[in-house]
Amino acid sequence: MNKNRLIKTFFDLVRLDSPSGEEEKVCSFIKERLASLNIISSVDKSGNLFAKTGGGLAEPVLLSAHMDTVEPGRCIKPFVKNEVIASRSRTILGADNKVAIAAILEAITTIPPDKRKTIELVFSVSEETDGGIKNFNFSQIESKFGIVADSAYPIGTIIVASPWIEDFEAEIIGRGSHASSPEKAINALTIAANSISSLKWGKIDKETVANIGIITGGYATNTIPSQVVVKGEVRSFSKNCFEKTRLLIESRFREKTEQLGGTLKFVHKFYCGGYKYRRNDSEIERIREIYKYLRIKPIYCVSYGGSDANIFISNNIRLVNIGDGVEYPHTTDEKISIENLVKLTEIIRNYISI
Repeated sequence: MNKNRLIKTFFDLVRLDSPSGEEEKVCSFIKERLASLNIISSVDKSGNLFAKTGGGLAEPVLLSAHMDTVEPGRCIKPFVKNEVIASRSRTILGADNKVAIAAILEAITTIPPDKRKTIELVFSVSEETDGGIKNFNFSQIESKFGIVADSAYPIGTIIVASPWIEDFEAEIIGRGSHASSPEKAINALTIAANSISSLKWGKIDKETVANIGIITGGYATNTIPSQVVVKGEVRSFSKNCFEKTRLLIESRFREKTEQLGGTLKFVHKFYCGGYKYRRNDSEIERIREIYKYLRIKPIYCVSYGGSDANIFISNNIRLVNIGDGVEYPHTTDEKISIENLVKLTEIIRNYISI
């Protein structure tokens, strides 16, 4: 491994603006880097990049990372202080998920084709917003296993469970009137309040959470609102609890809307399916063996977050999400130590080595 080249690659990547939906520059960077290694890549209509390397006779493995970042993520100016990389500007660093991209590129660069497995690479778009990998053609992938490093936990972390996730949007349509004539109105805000108060929120059970995050409606204090929009989400490690909760929320909103004579438009926006690994699953054992070799202590984690791993697993490709060593992601305090960047690269190098 060439540590200086690794750091330079990471710096080059984070200097390229790539908010969700604007990943073209990063995609071009990766394509050029792969081409220099005689690896041909292709980009689908959504912007997801796919490549496959030559290798030994061992079964193929998949490496994946996402190219987009959250805001504020433009004009990032990375610097090193006390062996830690951060951003000088009031922006994120973009380590989520560009540390993984840099580590993958360095790992592939340093291992000759005859010393590594056949590797399939997927670099996705819009992971931070709506899971752009959903539109990927998974049938072209031969790998049954792989890793994604998209978890802001310490190096050594293995995500063994992740939830089913959906957003929902309830648009309640009533009838407006002047505040002095409430008898002429169907108050959409009252319907929303009745619906919300009839349900349990927060921790529903030991595996399920539900939340209301956005409520909009009304435009004047002297007018009864004719329309209110309520947006929220459901997450659960149990598919049965997930289905039960999401359907109950819609049912209650419909019930309360009908009681007061309003109209409801309810939309479920499914994000990803969930998964659970056992510690003795072969996918987990592979990672654990690498950690043992590198003298990294495994940390098993149940995460309420979703990632591209969820979507790959839903398509029968058993990816494991591992800790990337990033701290304070999605904030202007985001940082990663050079030590963690190097360790992540070593993990990936060992994963793809024969």
